[in-house]
Amino acid sequence: WPQHTDSRRASMALDGVRKLADAFGGKAEPLFHKVPSLFDQVNHLPVGEDRRRKEHIASSWKFNATLVVMVIANSVILGVELDHPSGTKLEERFGYFLADLFFLIVFFAEMLIRQNQQGWSYFLDNWNLFDFLIVVFNCLDIVLAVTSVESARIATTIRIIRLLRASKYIGGVRLFRGAWLVIEGLVSSLRVLAWTGLFMIVVVYSLGVALATLVGQDPIVFERWNDADQYVGSVYRSMMTVCQVWTFDHWTSSLLRPLSDLRQSSGVVILALAIVVCNFGVLNIVIALMVERLSKIKQEQDLKNGKFLKKIEEAVLQHLGDDFRRADANSDGDLDYKEFSRLIRQPHVSQKLRLLGIYGDEADSMFDILDADRSGTLTPEEFIDGLQRIRGPARSKDICALISFAQRKCNQAKQNVERTRRLIETVDSVQSRLYAAGKFPSA
Repeated sequence: WPQHTDSRRASMALDGVRKLADAFGGKAEPLFHKVPSLFDQVNHLPVGEDRRRKEHIASSWKFNATLVVMVIANSVILGVELDHPSGTKLEERFGYFLADLFFLIVFFAEMLIRQNQQGWSYFLDNWNLFDFLIVVFNCLDIVLAVTSVESARIATTIRIIRLLRASKYIGGVRLFRGAWLVIEGLVSSLRVLAWTGLFMIVVVYSLGVALATLVGQDPIVFERWNDADQYVGSVYRSMMTVCQVWTFDHWTSSLLRPLSDLRQSSGVVILALAIVVCNFGVLNIVIALMVERLSKIKQEQDLKNGKFLKKIEEAVLQHLGDDFRRADANSDGDLDYKEFSRLIRQPHVSQKLRLLGIYGDEADSMFDILDADRSGTLTPEEFIDGLQRIRGPARSKDICALISFAQRKCNQAKQNVERTRRLIETVDSVQSRLYAAGKFPSA
């Protein structure tokens, strides 16, 4: 299976899985069965339960897309209410109260549906626990609002965090595949970002202490610079000054020029170190690490898609072998040209060949290509092996084999030409001797 699969075949294979299953009428057994781990055996679901969860309404994309729309709409209404408040009493904010009640019903129904799908394992997921707590707090807010008690509206405040949950639903949507790749790369880089943030705090603190010591302890600075107390008056303010410098926030006019006028070369050196270490160094390293992580995630996804397509190819070849045996009318184990032509013109066989990257114009000329021994018939081995070789783009080893075969034939042709030339010279020599002996009349 090539590492870089043709994009058109990959897209057709991924989109045609459901059609392929309908055409097969069943699921092919894999060639190799993976031995389950102890953890998988402990948490193993029965086949019927696993199928029920996959076919449940909570697993459908329409259900998840509706929830994403509800989460976004709830967040937008929350923002509108904060910008345009109508009061704290129920009568004053009755419209917003109805919206909160509606979203409470929606999210409560979602919780019940997912509990019906997952059972008690629903509470093993952290996001599910978070949703459960939001629904509980939202119920408390509704009860307090109805009883005319001013509620703390805790659920309304933390409900905006549900926007992060929307990123989980878009993971399987092809339209948002790029966005999901960025989110996954960011989440997987959180540990690196945490250590980088800790290192940045140490660097900023060290530079802040140096700036407060070398510049903030000089009384001439406070006499001639009116903003000295604001920028270098303490370690904390010096740290804020360092952050302002490496973010390039008006640092030349506010800091660099006053320090240069005061001939504070040590302060200028500290600011230069802040730019070099924090901006040119650490931030670029963070960007490089995130890009490297995104590339690794993309490679893992390509490898996963390649394994998935390989399973599809194995299933397609297995069912094509079954179609080959059914097309053998005289039960001799081989197919002649007429039987092969009838086979490849069947709709379900043509669909399977298209999944392998073999289209109608190529299928008509396949018989001569697959008939390696030129016997006029195809054996099952020739059929399956030939399909594995001719589907998709040519691989490097196939091209090398073809070049080697062509070179051998070229060398054989040169040897035959040389042998023919020597034979012609021998015939000419014999003919000349016969002429000299008078056996044949001269021309």
